[in-house]
Amino acid sequence: TDFIRRADFAEAGQALAALARANCQGSVEVQKMIVPPGGTLANASPAPSGWQFSASTTAADTSIVAPETASTTVGGDGRVRFGLAFTNSATSGAVQIQGTQQAGYQVVPIGSGTDARNARCVNAETNTPIPVTNAGTASHPGFSVMGTSEVQVSCQIFNTRTPLLVPGLELD
Repeated sequence: TDFIRRADFAEAGQALAALARANCQGSVEVQKMIVPPGGTLANASPAPSGWQFSASTTAADTSIVAPETASTTVGGDGRVRFGLAFTNSATSGAVQIQGTQQAGYQVVPIGSGTDARNARCVNAETNTPIPVTNAGTASHPGFSVMGTSEVQVSCQIFNTRTPLLVPGLELD
């Protein structure tokens, strides 16, 4: 039988917490949200199935737990999740998330000017904002965020339908 013996409850609690964290490697969850035409981020709703994302890293001692690509699914609330693994005592590493932009949609930036970002991320447990930097291209927009062991990073990306332009039609 396995057991842990410590001098007091405080030490026992620390030992149990260390055991619980031993296999916690962290993750990045991405939720695609759709802003209705003329709406705001507050009006956004989860994307339907079919939005594809990929995760990658160039950080030493950090890797993405397979699969490295995922798509939103029916009933999935517009969410995909990428597990992270750290080796050689590393506890964090930059993770790049890219989405495949669907025809008829465009990214809705969060913020404006030089502060505009393709996503917003928080520590899922504390709701503390986590900085992101823009990455990718127009056809594969994305962002980079620091993934950390023991932390689930929760991110949102907003899209809206691209306005339809009808040749020869002018609106006053």
